[in-house]
Amino acid sequence: MATNFSQSNGNASSDSNHKTPVKIVKNMDNLKFTRFDALFIFGGMWTYIADLVTDVLVGFKYLKEQHYWWCGLTFFFVIFPSLTLQYLSLRWFVTDDQRSRETPIQTSEQTQARHSSFASKLWEWTSWLLTHVLQLGAVNRYIRTLRYGFKSRLNQKYYRNMVYEYRDVTMLRLIEAYTESAPQLVLQLYIMVKVKDQGWLTTTSACVSLASLAWALEAYHKALREARSDKQNVGYIALTVRIIWRLFVVASRVISLGLFASEYGWGVFIVVGVHWVYMTVWLIHQKTDFCPTRFEEILFDTVIGIIYLFSYFNMKEGQTRFRMLSFYIIMFIENSIMFALWYYNGGKKLMYGLPALIFVWGGFFFGIVVMLFYYRCLHPNQSIRMCGKGAEVEEDEPDCGQVLKSESEHSNENDVERASQEGSNSRLDESSIEKKSAEKSVDEGNLFSAKGRRYLYWEIGMYINDTKAPETRL
Repeated sequence: MATNFSQSNGNASSDSNHKTPVKIVKNMDNLKFTRFDALFIFGGMWTYIADLVTDVLVGFKYLKEQHYWWCGLTFFFVIFPSLTLQYLSLRWFVTDDQRSRETPIQTSEQTQARHSSFASKLWEWTSWLLTHVLQLGAVNRYIRTLRYGFKSRLNQKYYRNMVYEYRDVTMLRLIEAYTESAPQLVLQLYIMVKVKDQGWLTTTSACVSLASLAWALEAYHKALREARSDKQNVGYIALTVRIIWRLFVVASRVISLGLFASEYGWGVFIVVGVHWVYMTVWLIHQKTDFCPTRFEEILFDTVIGIIYLFSYFNMKEGQTRFRMLSFYIIMFIENSIMFALWYYNGGKKLMYGLPALIFVWGGFFFGIVVMLFYYRCLHPNQSIRMCGKGAEVEEDEPDCGQVLKSESEHSNENDVERASQEGSNSRLDESSIEKKSAEKSVDEGNLFSAKGRRYLYWEIGMYINDTKAPETRL
């Protein structure tokens, strides 16, 4: 997306090695929806559809061959993630509708939307329920995103709606990919090794699942940066490099799990279960704030814990280098142990034993090298120091202290100017200003929070649902 930024540097540090934080203000009114944006969104939708279709076809293939156990597992990993996605999508729609009714009316358009006819509201709810009952919630949101994007080329106000809708669908796809594509990939690899099934359908299903995993994760990353006013958008060359990074790291993990499962069977669930429980407890300890109730929040954390079986995914503001380092060290140790147990228990006698060894270790380290190359050479903020004094944190989820400081300074400047214009002689309460800006920064910084997911929505002051916003109806 074409991007305009305004930057203002803070006071220079006396230490020449210390990099002064740069405040980035992204003017969304100047951003454009390009053909590459449309192709990328369209590609995400089709990887989602292709992944589901190939998995269903593989399931029927096993049914025809009377492999009922594999057929049941294949369909379970299709149906359960799909139901989870539809529930979250519909739950968000209901939550947004409730909040829109509680929001103070500020414009005439909102007044008209608030008093929309019963028939229009009934049609809106019926259409949403129907698409989700038919398991088409994600497809519906993809289509809405594309429609808003193309509309924004004629009327810029639709661009914000596109960003908002795309942010939701990428979060849904991320959850679905790691609860459907990832388990399917391990299952198909296990079957290919166990019964030497290298048929074109099984192989295609595994390849599509791997592509869907990497695409879903990087689509979320792209949507996150576009939704943040303090973040530069990631370019498509950098996005391609990130996808390569994810492909190799995830593939290394999946091969290790699949080969281990082919030799030890149910033992793989012990490894997966321990890792999943540990990561879920860690997420709950972080006190994530994404769902309206504590019970739903815990369920949400258990779903996100599945992502951590295959890839690192930041859920908390702050320095991420050490969390990423710890995660990848644990993953490498687990991969090595699982592969070594398989390799020395008969795997080295197989013709693909050595190639598998090269890819599990070589592929993992190649993915890490590509990751370091991205942060060093292709990151939107240009060069990122990896270690040493003045090293920066990962810019996907910025350092809270740095963000809060910049936001507080910006808030103080605005409040001082406002007080001067009003002729106020009262002294500003700096502590309350800093507290307010801090709360705003944390809400906007953490996308996986109830307020963070919606901050852009309330900022633009319009209802996203078409029937509630006649000026944005398509």
